[in-house]
Amino acid sequence: MTGVQVEVVMTRFPVTVRPDTELRRAAETIAAGDVGTVMVVDVDGRFVGTLDARAVLRALLPDAAEAQRAGSVAAASAVFLTGAATRASRPVDPLVDRDPITLRPGAPVAEAAVVMADRGLRRLPVVADGRLLGTVSEADICRAVLAGEAAGVADTPTARAVPTVPAAPSVPTSAAALRARAAAALAAARA
Repeated sequence: MTGVQVEVVMTRFPVTVRPDTELRRAAETIAAGDVGTVMVVDVDGRFVGTLDARAVLRALLPDAAEAQRAGSVAAASAVFLTGAATRASRPVDPLVDRDPITLRPGAPVAEAAVVMADRGLRRLPVVADGRLLGTVSEADICRAVLAGEAAGVADTPTARAVPTVPAAPSVPTSAAALRARAAAALAAARA
């Protein structure tokens, strides 16, 4: 993984919406794309920010006082459904994080892994000259790590004699192990 850049592993056509997209449409896009964060671009394709699925969900929910006034769970459910229809027509613009952490395409994959692990992020936008080029997700980084391990194993004399892939337990599963591995990879990439 040493020296592998974000642009090599990123998703090149990420799920996007525009700032004027209605909450309803954003929710549909999030569900169809099966993502927790969508990228927001303007009509000219310039990167605006990110939109978190949790922010969309919160915007569709009634406030606590409104739900309590309903009096029962069934009535609160009706308040949610009727109110959600009204709230769903609002634009996502006020919910957009306009200052998210971004990566440049030449950033090392290890840097992306460290940032994501430290900040608890699952996806980061890759931006150059104000344009969204793609995104890097946890899955993209895991694929890069596994591909790097497979390449490293294939280069050893033992691996050439007996072509095997390391067992799954060699892949770190805890957040602490992933952070340690990413930090080591980042240090190696900088060396």
